[in-house]
Amino acid sequence: MERLGNLSKMMEINKRYIRDIIEEVAPRVEKLSKLEVNLNNLSIEILKKDTIEKFVEEQFPGIEGLQKYFTFFLFGGMYNHVNQSLNFHEKIYGNEEKFKVNVGHELMHHAQISSNPVILLNLSIFDRKDIDSRLIKYGKALNFLLEGDASNIDEQLQNKYYSSAKKRFPLGTKIFCKKIPDEYKLGKKIIREKFGNDREKINKLYWEKPGKLVEIFGLNK
Repeated sequence: MERLGNLSKMMEINKRYIRDIIEEVAPRVEKLSKLEVNLNNLSIEILKKDTIEKFVEEQFPGIEGLQKYFTFFLFGGMYNHVNQSLNFHEKIYGNEEKFKVNVGHELMHHAQISSNPVILLNLSIFDRKDIDSRLIKYGKALNFLLEGDASNIDEQLQNKYYSSAKKRFPLGTKIFCKKIPDEYKLGKKIIREKFGNDREKINKLYWEKPGKLVEIFGLNK
């Protein structure tokens, strides 16, 4: 595995390389979040192009051509809460520090699920197509919390440990950022505004009642 340092190039990854990254990043995620990253029940999967393309199309609808190409290769990984696995594409466009930040974001999701098993149960309910309409707002609020706080942690990782992560392909970054759903940016913004970096208060949100969580993220209107 070629170490790419701060250069933005195509990276070919494998499970051994990812495990090395996880061993470095996980303790830092724990330090910043005050949550435990339980690696004992975490698996790693390397996904093929067609699987990633399907994910990109579902998460970022409407992207075509060049936009789809760059979003595809900027994809750093995703956490599958169903089988508690970190899933990655075998080729990533970016730099090594940016990839570490992406891994940190996904490890934060694993920590969130591990911190409160009820969240996993709730997410399994939201995966159903026949979900009760009354639960939709709670599902969105929970997503604001999960993605907003994970984005909060990956930004802290970048600022404190991986400053070169900011140096990635400009056009790809511009395209990708335009497609980021509200729960990432707005969720992070609301958490920052209401709780700052008070991890005790933030971590209590993972145990908050549905109605209160909906209210906190302004979705009760």
